[in-house]
Amino acid sequence: MSDQVSDRERYYIEGVYYQQSERTYDKAIEAYDELLEIYPDDFIGNNNLGELYAGLEDWDKAI
Repeated sequence: MSDQVSDRERYYIEGVYYQQSERTYDKAIEAYDELLEIYPDDFIGNNNLGELYAGLEDWDKAI
């Protein structure tokens, strides 16, 4: 599958998968960080990462 989607889509898929299905938040954060390194203004990536940090009550990073 990874060769059939763009990097942006792959990082979205990984982030959401790890965040919601696996509850492996460190891997979700890593996927979103990779996404935002390439696409720093990506609204969905920033929003998802902020929501993840808010869920972890890491308020400084959630903003």
